[in-house]
Amino acid sequence: MVYIKNLISFSIASIQARNAELCCARAYDGQSAWNAATANIWYEFLPSDSSTLYRKFSSENGIDTRKQPQYNIDDWLDNNSPFYKAEIAEAVFYYGARIADDPTSRLRICIQTKEMKDAAWKYVHKKQLLLDGTFGICDSRVLLFIALGIDESNKGVPLAFFLFSAPTGNRATHAGYDIEILHELLGKWHESLGTKDGIAFTPCVAITDTDTKERGALTLIWPNIWLLLCKFHVRQCWTNHRKKVLKLGQAPEFPKLQVHSRLMAIEEQYVHPIQT
Repeated sequence: MVYIKNLISFSIASIQARNAELCCARAYDGQSAWNAATANIWYEFLPSDSSTLYRKFSSENGIDTRKQPQYNIDDWLDNNSPFYKAEIAEAVFYYGARIADDPTSRLRICIQTKEMKDAAWKYVHKKQLLLDGTFGICDSRVLLFIALGIDESNKGVPLAFFLFSAPTGNRATHAGYDIEILHELLGKWHESLGTKDGIAFTPCVAITDTDTKERGALTLIWPNIWLLLCKFHVRQCWTNHRKKVLKLGQAPEFPKLQVHSRLMAIEEQYVHPIQT
C-alpha cells in the first residue's frame, strides 16, 4: 500500500530527495567543474524547477502527468498495457472504469491487500466492523469509504478502501453517493473475502455515523447485522440540530438558555462519555 500511496500523492520530501540526488551526482549545470575553494555560484530553484522534478519523479514511477489520472489507473490495471503494475492489480479486488459517454457511469476502485484480507477474517468475522466515509481526499471529485477492524491493542486496522467518483453533474462531492453504490462495493468486498470452512465472512456488529445510506447498504449485505451509532457522530448531529433550532446568537435570550441547558442535560444522560 505504501507504493500505491506514493503513486497517488507526491510530497515535498520527494522533491528534496531528488534535489539532493542531483547535487551529489553533480548533474546540475556548472557542477561538473565546481571547485569548493574557488566556487562563487549559487542556484535558485524556481517553481518551474519543482514542476520539472515532479514530472520526472512521476515518469520514473510510470505516471504520465500529461494524461488525466483515470487513464493512468487504467494502464496500471490492464495486463495488456506496457504500464501494467502487477503489485497494484493484485491489491485491487474490484475496478470499474468510468465511461465518458455515460452520465451514470462512475470510476470505482476497491483496494485490499492480502494482509488486509487476513485482518478482516481475524478481527471482524463474527466481531465488529467500523465503516466511515471521508471526502476531499484529492483535487478530483472522488469519495473514499474505509472499512476498519479493531486489533488486540484496540487500534484501528484498515481492511478495505472503497474509492469512487461522484456522479456527473453532482455539485456537492460529499452527497455523491447512495445506498446502491455502497451496496455494490460492499457486495464486491464480501465476494472477494469468500468463505472459510464453508462459512461466509460475516460481521456481527457494525458502527457507523448517523447516515442511513451506509446503514441501509450494510443490512442489504448482512441482514442480521446489529447496527450501532458512533457516539461522536450522534453528539455532533444533536449539537448541529440544537444550534439550528435555538439560534442562540451573540446575546441569547434567557428562555433559550434554559432550553439549551435542559437539552444538554438530557444529552449527557443518554450519551455518556467514555470512561477511561
